[in-house]
Amino acid sequence: MKNHFCRASVMAALLFALVASAYGGGAGRIVRERKGGGPDESPGAIELAIDVAFSKQVGETVTDQNGTFYHVFGMVFYEDLVYPPQYWGVFPLYFFGEEVGINVNVANLSAQKAAFLLRCAAYCLRTDGSNGAQLLAPTDRVVAIAKNGSANIDSSFVAGYVEGAESGLDRFIVKALDQNGSESDGHVIGGELLLNPANNSDMEFTLTLPDDSTITHDDLQDGYPGYAGAAVAIHFKPKGNGNQNALIVDGQSYPLSNAETYDFLSDSMTVNLYNAGNGNTMGQWWIAVDATDATIICSGEEAPGLIMSKEAIFCPPEYNGEAMQAVENVLAQ
Repeated sequence: MKNHFCRASVMAALLFALVASAYGGGAGRIVRERKGGGPDESPGAIELAIDVAFSKQVGETVTDQNGTFYHVFGMVFYEDLVYPPQYWGVFPLYFFGEEVGINVNVANLSAQKAAFLLRCAAYCLRTDGSNGAQLLAPTDRVVAIAKNGSANIDSSFVAGYVEGAESGLDRFIVKALDQNGSESDGHVIGGELLLNPANNSDMEFTLTLPDDSTITHDDLQDGYPGYAGAAVAIHFKPKGNGNQNALIVDGQSYPLSNAETYDFLSDSMTVNLYNAGNGNTMGQWWIAVDATDATIICSGEEAPGLIMSKEAIFCPPEYNGEAMQAVENVLAQ
């Protein structure tokens, strides 16, 4: 929903609702992941817990199966935006152009000192769960925490309106990275590929969704309906020769080898997982990928330095007509 008024003089009338989502808020524990396998449980593995807390809100935003409701100055404003159930709840609300108070608490659960990069970024959240416009460019800071210690990191930022920002929720993403690791290679991925039906531990297809749930080879049985929506990671081995997979990376044809396994990682990725044999042929599962700011890992290459990732959500509602004028009048008093 576009709004010329919101791009004019009263940016303060645009609201933000910021929330720790069901899978992003509160504490979370993730240990370092090995490519293509389970967590690294060696004595040197880093294990962290991250908690996100918000402050300085000016109201509340409520989302449910009926849409999105903004509660501010004793009034309620409605938008017909329905999100997946994991985004339903009561969230702190903020104004554009003002500071969104964010405190990130990181606890070191490892058996030794933990030193890492903490990366924060923010994006608009579309109703399909994918990323829209970038609201906060990724920012890094070095963090070191003693064994069994914790640290509070002020991650507040001014939520300024940007061109292309749509109404609705947005997401705030926190990542802990190895100091020497690079979690994103910035690739743009498009096209589709045919999945190898093999099911051993190294090459088993795994699609990870934004709420950390997964779709694996075991789910792709007769009658499985497929999936279309947001994703954050794909682990796969391609089937057939390179010319059977129409994949484009950074504007160029990207050959895939059926002797290798691959990982695609991105916070801005949508996929369409479908069966060309009407769900009845295991060897006919395809996945179409559309991703930006993506990492590509081929088997044998070094895995990125991601230790853990955490998400929180915030939003800029844009109003038309009398509803927006009502907000403007209140602000002018």
